[in-house]
Amino acid sequence: VVKINESELAALQSYFNLPDETYSAINRLMKKFNVELLAVTLGKDGAILSNGKSINYFKTEPVNVVDTLGAGDAYSAILCIGYLFNMDIEKINLIANQFALEICMINGALASDEIYEKYRVIIRSNK
Repeated sequence: VVKINESELAALQSYFNLPDETYSAINRLMKKFNVELLAVTLGKDGAILSNGKSINYFKTEPVNVVDTLGAGDAYSAILCIGYLFNMDIEKINLIANQFALEICMINGALASDEIYEKYRVIIRSNK
């Protein structure tokens, strides 16, 4: 399981001479390094998630961003949980993006117990 951002993808495209087209670059990276699940976070534009067979793009809705600290970690946490629970990539990408957005709407990287409980329930209901 690998999670990178769009700047890191651009660096990998240059370093490994990968195609400029994002989906093609993702597929080549996955094959080259035998990656089972690869996410590329795109900041306010959402994220792309691939399992090597299909690719899912999730476009986020605009929110009132207070602080982006911890958003990538929040996405990564749900990415790993979704992988371990064998969830489909559409659900993983949706829930991971939603959790990251919740983190962006608070000051700092740590959500309230209520937010964590909300996502515990969501994950359990999607296993």
